[in-house]
Amino acid sequence: MSYRSSERDIEFGDPFRRSAMAGVCDICDKRPAFGNKVARLGHRALKRKVKGRSRRQFKPNIQTVHAVVDGKPRRLNVCTACIKAGKVERR
Repeated sequence: MSYRSSERDIEFGDPFRRSAMAGVCDICDKRPAFGNKVARLGHRALKRKVKGRSRRQFKPNIQTVHAVVDGKPRRLNVCTACIKAGKVERR
């Protein structure tokens, strides 16, 4: 069955296979980070007291790039940090 091999590639993290999860860099494996959105009092307040916190997600800037991998053109999900660093040979 062909779907078995594709599941295995995704499970073991083949970097040149399209990732099953959105928002993950195929080169450096950068993925969403989680934290808090901190609400503070207004800009003219004497002390900018924390009014509340709520959970949020910091998403990496993932771009779809046509790149050459092992001499073959492929489509990769790559973060802009990897594009700027030249870790991807664009087609």
